[in-house]
Amino acid sequence: MRRLLIVTFTCAILAACGTADQDGDNANNDLPDEPDINEEEIDEEEEDMFGDDEEDESNDQEDDQAYMKEKMDELDFYEIEVEVEYENNLEYEAEIERDDDHYEAELEDDLNNIDIRGLEAFEEIYPLAEALDLSSDSSDEEAIDEVIEVFDLPDDYEEIEIEIDFHDGSELDIEQRK
Repeated sequence: MRRLLIVTFTCAILAACGTADQDGDNANNDLPDEPDINEEEIDEEEEDMFGDDEEDESNDQEDDQAYMKEKMDELDFYEIEVEVEYENNLEYEAEIERDDDHYEAELEDDLNNIDIRGLEAFEEIYPLAEALDLSSDSSDEEAIDEVIEVFDLPDDYEEIEIEIDFHDGSELDIEQRK
């Protein structure tokens, strides 16, 4: 891509400076020769103009991870997974998962045709997770009712699974068929 920009830029300069008169003589004979183009200088200028995309992407991912960790540290739990199955093979799955200190979020919602991952999914799921008032001592019915209400899901599900891992090492693990 950079080479293409260099070639395009060089051709544009040459085309603008290289007009000939009717006799075929160069009308700009009294102009000095073109300066040598130092490719290293152009590469540095292009990097300044366009930035190092890989480095920016890496920094963005690190920033996203730090943000997700900070937000999840505010909750009583560090991991949540909600899976709800409806008739006609429709599913709702929302999860924020931690592996060491690396967070992944995923939202697959067949009811609303949503399939997102990463920070975008985290931004959708986190406010819902934050609104939950559950503990490892919550009853199955209490947890199911609250998840259905907070996540604004239809209650005519065929099967529901809720898994929450709390910072204190306890878990809430529910699986229920209607």
